[in-house]
Amino acid sequence: MLSTAYRLRLEGICKSIAAGQEVSLDDMIWAEKLSKANTSARGMLSSARRLKTDVDCSCLNFLDLGYPRKSKRGFQGADDAAAVRINNGKLLVQTVDFFTPVVDSPYDFGQIAAANSLSDIYAMGAKPLFALNIAGFPIKDLPKSMFTEILQGGADKANEAGIPIAGGHSVDDKEPKYGLVVTGEVQESEMWENSGARPGDSLVLTKPLGTGIIACLLYTSDAADE
Repeated sequence: MLSTAYRLRLEGICKSIAAGQEVSLDDMIWAEKLSKANTSARGMLSSARRLKTDVDCSCLNFLDLGYPRKSKRGFQGADDAAAVRINNGKLLVQTVDFFTPVVDSPYDFGQIAAANSLSDIYAMGAKPLFALNIAGFPIKDLPKSMFTEILQGGADKANEAGIPIAGGHSVDDKEPKYGLVVTGEVQESEMWENSGARPGDSLVLTKPLGTGIIACLLYTSDAADE
């Protein structure tokens, strides 16, 4: 098993290799020696070399994360959520998403962030089961009532989706951040992948294209003028 220090150093080297960047001779010698002595290190180094010419690769592709056989997909695709086989042809689908405010109203921000997380599950054709809060908030700089409004917005949106928020985690942060970890399920034969679109398929839009970008630009512009 690799120590944290060894793993972090090797990850940095692998990222450079996969991106086609120059790696120092000392680092390469160290990585080669480590790969001969450790199976995980050897796999990470081999994967990085395979991905060297792949300009769209993600660093996740060459990390030694286990790749469980139950996983529906690895990191090669760009679907909205993770999908893992459980039983009877079913997949457990899970996503996590959070961001900083895009509107002034704390309650509306909570609703928007929760809807954004839930949409990842719906985009996979899955049914949401429950959610967890994930939040950052400057508890010493902003009123606690604002945090309560954010969470209430998220809770109301989850209730609208027919699921409970079963818990979560929060940290003291410099600026508000909020989102959900959402878990759902779907039959494997009915799961949607974003790589399967074909000419003639119907596209369902939940809002006009560009709405999110415009909202972020307007909010950022207003904040800069204050």
